[in-house]
Amino acid sequence: MVKPVTFVRPRHAAIMLILFIVLGGLFSCADRDKSAASYLERGKALYEQGDYVKARLEFRNVLQIAPRNAAAYFYLGEIAEKEQDWKQSFALYSKVVELEPGHFQARMKTAQFYLLGGELEKAEGIVAALLTDRPADQAARTLKAMILVRQGKEEQALQLARDVWARDKHQVQAVIVLSSLYLKRGEISKGEAVLEEGIRNNPDESVLYLTYAQFAVSRNQTEKAAELLRRLVTLEPDRLEHRKRLARFYAGTGRLDEAETVLREAVSQEPGGSRRVLLLVDFLAERRGMQQAEEELLRVIDAQPDVLDYRFALGALYRSAGRKEDAEALYRAIVEREGGRPGGLKARTRLAELLFQSGDHAAAADWVAETLKESPGNSEALLLRGRMALAKNDIKDAIADFRAVLRDQSDALAVRSLLASAQILNDEPELARENLRKVVAGQPGNVDARLALARVSLMLQDEDKALELVDGVLAREPGNLKALLALTDIHVAGESWQAAQEAVDRIVAAYPDNPVGYYRRGRLSLAQQDAGAAAMAYRRGLEVAPDNVPLALSLAGIYEMNGDADEAMALYEKILVRHPGVSVAANNLAANLVQHRGDKDSLERALDLARRFEDSDNPFFLDTLGWAYFKSGQVDEALRVLNKAVGIEAGRIPVIQYHLGMVYFEKGDAQSARTWLEAAVTKGRDFAGMEEAKATLEKLGGAGS
Repeated sequence: MVKPVTFVRPRHAAIMLILFIVLGGLFSCADRDKSAASYLERGKALYEQGDYVKARLEFRNVLQIAPRNAAAYFYLGEIAEKEQDWKQSFALYSKVVELEPGHFQARMKTAQFYLLGGELEKAEGIVAALLTDRPADQAARTLKAMILVRQGKEEQALQLARDVWARDKHQVQAVIVLSSLYLKRGEISKGEAVLEEGIRNNPDESVLYLTYAQFAVSRNQTEKAAELLRRLVTLEPDRLEHRKRLARFYAGTGRLDEAETVLREAVSQEPGGSRRVLLLVDFLAERRGMQQAEEELLRVIDAQPDVLDYRFALGALYRSAGRKEDAEALYRAIVEREGGRPGGLKARTRLAELLFQSGDHAAAADWVAETLKESPGNSEALLLRGRMALAKNDIKDAIADFRAVLRDQSDALAVRSLLASAQILNDEPELARENLRKVVAGQPGNVDARLALARVSLMLQDEDKALELVDGVLAREPGNLKALLALTDIHVAGESWQAAQEAVDRIVAAYPDNPVGYYRRGRLSLAQQDAGAAAMAYRRGLEVAPDNVPLALSLAGIYEMNGDADEAMALYEKILVRHPGVSVAANNLAANLVQHRGDKDSLERALDLARRFEDSDNPFFLDTLGWAYFKSGQVDEALRVLNKAVGIEAGRIPVIQYHLGMVYFEKGDAQSARTWLEAAVTKGRDFAGMEEAKATLEKLGGAGS
């Protein structure tokens, strides 16, 4: 029997529809939440197993369902940190804090990044807030101790780290802080005892074995260090960096056979792994010689002909050995073999780079153009073309190419550094600063980027920021020469002479055999109008480095300032004997011969020296040549060269205008002579020949009268 149809009244139908929608939505939300939780749990399990690739996929699945899931972002940050993608890791932890401001671990991680990047105030502020929330959290207290170390408050740091370790034997970072402070204080036995206790309580923490090994090396306990590094390999046998570190240690202590055994074991552990083979090849090249490295590569190329990494490694080996023809032949063979495939394009770029470095810029440009014709967005070719443009001083073209690379590879920090360099040359310091900030954010430990950012900050007259960046580097590396030089420049820019002198003294004390400290000491003395102290510094530098050209030129310049032309000329002659291509020495010697001697032999010598400047674009060099021609009676040649010099200097250099005016006077062109001599004397700047210029103008009835 058919059941009769029951009709719902309209009002009840509407209610039923609403209930269906609401309940259906609730069930749908519940299903989504359940799915997100399932993905999250699977991701956690995979993360704990060390399968970061699959774990990442699971956490991304979570975010597709629940885009504001802080836990998924946190684990993605952990994975990025494991993979040493610092920029991405910091961004992910910051996202967690944005979504869940009270997330304790994410706040800890961001504080650690700020500490690593030298931003102590930010790190300290976060840690203070963490300890307000959880005063007894030992991990946060350990981070506080690390900040105290960076602030130079080592006694406070020691007390805090000691208390943390007494309370929690699983605070690994506290072990590291405490042992390093003991070592610095010379309390060796205490430092060693803390490390041994740390390993007993945390036998699976690889960082403790590494720290203890470094401790042993500092004490010349080589066998102890080797034992610890071997235990590290046993603890994590699949981590290649442990084997690499052990092999490097063996090699550094002369145990080459053991080093090679470690690397060959790594290769046998993963027979098809090109990275392991290339580590072995690098070792052989450095320690056994090029021939053994070449033989190893030829053997693996024969066994695995389709693995192009080995062929490119062989090309790099040939280049490092100066075997340009062999490298070129190999790259051409890859091009022929691979055609327009990625390996062929890479070989073309390598060939172009080889040709560029050997001076064949036209051929290099052709190969780059051919690569970009087939693959317009090829980043290696664009990068090389940018570097070639930078070398030719085609700054705008270089900037365009570097930007093109960054459009597809925004995280290519080395390219961003190159772009910043080009922007500095293009007088775009603000843009350079932004790019360098990104480099530092992505590579907090990149000292060169930090110092470049400091120098750009100084260009922008932000001396406080420049000083903060440099001080951050020196806190970690007190003897860093580049940082000490930057520190000197910052103090000089601010005319803080005493601080600048202290910075220079630090350079000389740390590097007594390096001439740069004496050179900077001399420049600093000159900036304070103390030529005697400058000369003393330059002489001391020349005792350390007798062949140093900048020091010799600087000392000769002081002799000229003091009117001691003979001493200056003797020093220029000495420079040219050792370095005949130093144009400044040739120019200054020629100019002094003309000005202070003027006899026939001296004028001939001056012309011999100055003729190299015929094709120069340097107005001072051209002026020396032109004046030498004039004093030698070759007036037409003098006129030709000095007109070129004036055209380049655009009326800015009085002495060149004076010389040109005297040439016109000699030729009987009174109007031109008056024009140039008046231009020279009305500049208001004194120059050698001012009195003669005025006297000649008086004869002409001009401005000098």
